[in-house]
Amino acid sequence: MQMDITDITFADNSFELIICNHVLEHIPDDARAMRELFRVLKPGGLAILQVPISYAIDSTYEDFTIVDSEARLAAFGQRDHVRIYGPDYPQRLGRAGFAVKAHPVAEMFRDDEVDQFRLLRNERLFECRKPEPS
Repeated sequence: MQMDITDITFADNSFELIICNHVLEHIPDDARAMRELFRVLKPGGLAILQVPISYAIDSTYEDFTIVDSEARLAAFGQRDHVRIYGPDYPQRLGRAGFAVKAHPVAEMFRDDEVDQFRLLRNERLFECRKPEPS
C-alpha cells in the first residue's frame, strides 16, 4: 500500500503500533506528517519514529530554497533529504501531540541485535505515545 504520509487514508485511531523509520527527513511538511501519524494512532498506542539526527547542531536545520540534489547532499547529508534534525526532534514530535521518550539503542539491545535489526549503536530510539483520554 502506498500513500501520502501527510494525508493518510486510514480513519482516526486505526493503529496500535506505527513504525516510521527514516522517512520524515524526506517530507517537506513533516509537522503535518507527524500530526497524521498521531491521528491514526490509537490512544495508548506506540509509534517508533526514527530519523537521522545531528547532535552537532542546536536545532533542526531546513532550507526549502535548497532544491539541487548536490546542494542537499552538502546541507543535509543525503540528496533526497529536506532537513537535518537536531536535538529538538522530540519537541517537534511533542507539538504533534506525542509523549516522547528517547532510549539509547546501545542500552536497549545487544550488539548482535543491533546488527540484526540494522540499527545504529549511537542512535536513540524514539518511543512516541498517544496519551489516553483523561
